Amino acid sequence: MLSYWLMGLVDGGWSWAFASRHWLADDVRHRFASSTDRVAAAAPPAMSIADWARLPALMRNVEVDIPRQRLYLNEGKAHRLAFVVSTGINISTPRGAFHVIEKLQDPPYGLRGIYAAPGSQDNPLGAAWIGLNARHWRTGTPIGIHGTNEPERLGTPVSHGCVRLKNDDVLQLLQHVPDNCPVVIHD
Repeated sequence: MLSYWLMGLVDGGWSWAFASRHWLADDVRHRFASSTDRVAAAAPPAMSIADWARLPALMRNVEVDIPRQRLYLNEGKAHRLAFVVSTGINISTPRGAFHVIEKLQDPPYGLRGIYAAPGSQDNPLGAAWIGLNARHWRTGTPIGIHGTNEPERLGTPVSHGCVRLKNDDVLQLLQHVPDNCPVVIHD
């Protein structure tokens, strides 16, 4: 069944509501009618870390802890899965609240004059790509969560800005992360 997490402005702050295509118009309009006429069903607006902290207790979300080099798949604030990652060198991994905009298994790679076919051993994206609505602060290239062809380097910040995981781990994450899933990256 097609379903959405919807955001609407309520009492000066963003509020989340769950909706399906069978249950959308009246309940959502009623929930958000007191504050706004706008309801976004596709991509949520930019979310602050404070907004992320107020997510509903059962909502799935991803947390990337840069100092610990860990990624957590949470249900509310409870860690359900934890993975060792490699984030960017220095400040190349953006901090803040984002959301998932794309999910690909066996993605192709074509950046910095290098091309690697899907599934090849040379592909630095590994087995999967989970794209975020984030860009590298200097180059403007997309930032995402992906596999790696260098698993021995996980646990230390060595990427160009993305979040790397073991290929088995990113495939597991890909199965559990919903579209538009909130992602927070923090120090």
